[in-house]
This record gives sequence, C-alpha cells and structure tokens, in this order.
Amino acid sequence: MKIYFYYNLLFLVFFISISCGQTKKEERIDPITNSDTTNVVTHKKFKEPDNTAIFTTKYVVVDGKVITEVYHDEEDGAWQFFSNDQYDDLARVVKVVGLGEITKMDNTLFEIADMPAGYFAHRKFKGDKWTIEKKK
Repeated sequence: MKIYFYYNLLFLVFFISISCGQTKKEERIDPITNSDTTNVVTHKKFKEPDNTAIFTTKYVVVDGKVITEVYHDEEDGAWQFFSNDQYDDLARVVKVVGLGEITKMDNTLFEIADMPAGYFAHRKFKGDKWTIEKKK
C-alpha cells in the first residue's frame, strides 16, 4: 500500500512541476553573438566527420566575423567558410580548422549541411535565410 501511495505522490509532483513550468529550460548562448541559440534547429548533420579539415579565414576564426558564404567544392568535396571581408592575398588570411570547430562557432551552419558538392550558400547576416545556388 505504501509503494502505491509513493508512486502516486511522485507522479503528482512530476505532473505539477511540468504543468507549472517548474522544469528548467537548458539555455545555449552563442559565444560570438551572445544570443540564445536554444531553439535553433540542428537536425541536419554534415556527412563528413568533425575532424575534417575545412578552409576559412582569420577573419572568421580569430576576429569572430560572421560566416556569410559557404562553398562546397565539386572537385574534391572540400568545404570553405568565409565572412564578407575583402582581402588581396588569400594565402595571408587562410586558416585550416576542423569542421567541428567551425560548427561550434556557428551552429546555423547545420542548416546547409546537406548542400551538395558544386553549390555555394550565402546570406547577409547570421540568422538570415541561406540562399543556395549552383556554382557556375
């Protein structure tokens, strides 16, 4: 009889805590924009492992600039992630990091994780909808 009572009591406490919103919502904060990314949909995944080398620039990795252009090369399947910064010599600003590192910096990149090779995506700002086009 006591066990039945405790199960009912436990169920009641659980039900009340859910009904009253007493459960704590996990909050995820983007370290660059300081914005809440809790509700960002990340159900897509890159087919490449997190340790896959990708190309980016010091503007993205060091300066924390927003990624506004992503290229998925048709020839070798390489990924490139760029901000809208201008540069004269790519060799002076290029950085090679792991795919997992770049997606930790910007989890909205998962939105284009299934972009086929031979395409590129662009946007104006973080949170903007990606436009995907075939490379010419």
